[in-house]
Amino acid sequence: MYPFAFAVGVWCIVTIVGEFNDAEVALEYLRKYGYLKTDTLSMSSRNMEQVLRHALGLFQEYYQISGQGELNKITLDKMRESRCGLPDLLDQTDRSRNNIWPKKHLTWNFHLADNETMKVTQAAFDLWVANSSLYFKRVSLNPDILLSYREGLHTNIDKKITDMCPSPLDGPGDVVAHTSFPNGVEDYVTEVHVDRAELWHIHISRNPPRTHSLLYVIAHEIGHTLGLHHSEHQDSIMFATTPSEIKFPIRLSLDDILHIRYLYGSNYHGSITTTPPTTTAVVTTTTTKYINHDPCALRDFGIILIINNQLYIAYEKYIWSININKNTYEKPIVISDYMQFLPDNFTHLTAAYQKPTGNLMIFADNFIYVVSYLSYELIQKLSFNDFGLPPTARINTAINTNKGRSFVVYNDHIRGLFKKYREF
Repeated sequence: MYPFAFAVGVWCIVTIVGEFNDAEVALEYLRKYGYLKTDTLSMSSRNMEQVLRHALGLFQEYYQISGQGELNKITLDKMRESRCGLPDLLDQTDRSRNNIWPKKHLTWNFHLADNETMKVTQAAFDLWVANSSLYFKRVSLNPDILLSYREGLHTNIDKKITDMCPSPLDGPGDVVAHTSFPNGVEDYVTEVHVDRAELWHIHISRNPPRTHSLLYVIAHEIGHTLGLHHSEHQDSIMFATTPSEIKFPIRLSLDDILHIRYLYGSNYHGSITTTPPTTTAVVTTTTTKYINHDPCALRDFGIILIINNQLYIAYEKYIWSININKNTYEKPIVISDYMQFLPDNFTHLTAAYQKPTGNLMIFADNFIYVVSYLSYELIQKLSFNDFGLPPTARINTAINTNKGRSFVVYNDHIRGLFKKYREF
């Protein structure tokens, strides 16, 4: 551990184990990314220590790091990861601003970029197009979203804003890019500044070790230019730090899609593409059936599941996500867009529950799928026979107790106990 200590009169941070630089890094990080907003210069040593411990505790809670407000190696390692330059925690006044575009047809350009960079940027925009009602077009003059490579101290590219950018880029490591939120004005320009000093992988493919995926970083920054904040979900493309290993093909998480649809509505062009264009086949799904967008209008439904204050209601091939605290919900989402392991002839979910391990057990038609939460990747596909259920069983519901015991109700009255697969 690296406890904070203070000198009388003039505050400073030192470490008992480690170097002074570690504490300096931590203090600067907490200030820069929204965890430490209080002016500590006029505080007593006691009050200052409490404020700093609280700020460090907030950071550890946000990134799910142990520490209880103590500066430890795990915390410092997380602070040194490459990341976006925007804060994690915003003031309430910043969050209450109208940080969305008043239009859905937006233009973009990557300033003086080569052809490969343009292709990667287009693919990043396509991820958001596929999952919202937004439309993007590249124009060379006066775009709404202007991307560019910049270094160190730098100015903005937009001719209407010739001032210095308030956030210098710091070279290899740390901040890889930054941008700004829209302000609700139609002719406003949001700029994305990508650090030229980083080692970039400028292709629509998996990036090699010790390089940054330009596709992933630009897709993240585009989210900010549309009004999205950082997400606490590690599988989200809006997670602040850049993963050391990026799963390919790159796709938006359920959290990303719910938030972009909350701001701009759903895609109703008939086809939804959850991955960018590649040299191989692109996974697409098509929805043609009309579905009532109001879950309260349903007379029947497949499942109800509560995870992390979110209520999920499934009906046939669709699912609603309802925020329990806010009592708000968006239009339904096609289940197979996120659970792409489901067969083409999939018709509906009959039951689902979450294990103590965090994994999900999904009952779909005559199969049971063990699914990783939050990535929604398939761990194992099981038959009814694997659980001792009749192959023609009609599933009514399934539950899991706080002791990890699983039960299924099928054919209205018969209850079965799952004795297998408790390790999932």
